[in-house]
Amino acid sequence: MKVLRFKDDIINFIQEYKYILIKGNKEIGKTSLLKQLFKELYSKKQYPIFIDIKKINTADGEELNKLIENIYNNHYDNIDAQVIMQKRKEERVCFIDNFEDILLSTNSIKNFLEYLMLKFGVVIITQTNRFDILEQINFMEVTEYIKNKFCLLEMQPVRSLQKTEILKKWLLLNDLDQDENSILFDTKVRRKNNQIQ
Repeated sequence: MKVLRFKDDIINFIQEYKYILIKGNKEIGKTSLLKQLFKELYSKKQYPIFIDIKKINTADGEELNKLIENIYNNHYDNIDAQVIMQKRKEERVCFIDNFEDILLSTNSIKNFLEYLMLKFGVVIITQTNRFDILEQINFMEVTEYIKNKFCLLEMQPVRSLQKTEILKKWLLLNDLDQDENSILFDTKVRRKNNQIQ
């Protein structure tokens, strides 16, 4: 299993695999990762969008074209959606968070994913590791399809020591003059650590 810890590693992974499923526990940071990737890919002259999966009620290409155009018009006020859609597909990126919330039937989900892969050079979807058994049974055929078309990236929880180091850096952002070795700073770190437990 390959471990990706740094932004550049993740960007390279995306450029290599293009269609990616990010799985992880609830509240582990999947949405935050997508937001960071959005900014990063936009800075690289690509045109990312977020699709709200709960608003997808069709796999019809014409309807999806209108929806995508609307989303692009809402995301970008400096360029027309039709201009973006005329660009090479490699310049367009699609993010979908909480894919398990999709409301389409199995065949429609496959058609929807095929549409996305046809229109976007990169498609990144997230899914929570755990959802109830009935949903898993209904989602099995889709899961197999996604396994065959998408590369899996699984988010792992941050270890305790890593979390403490991140908290220290975060607290130092507020006041660079703090003494990292002081009892007061150590107390702040412990308090924050307890808050996020």
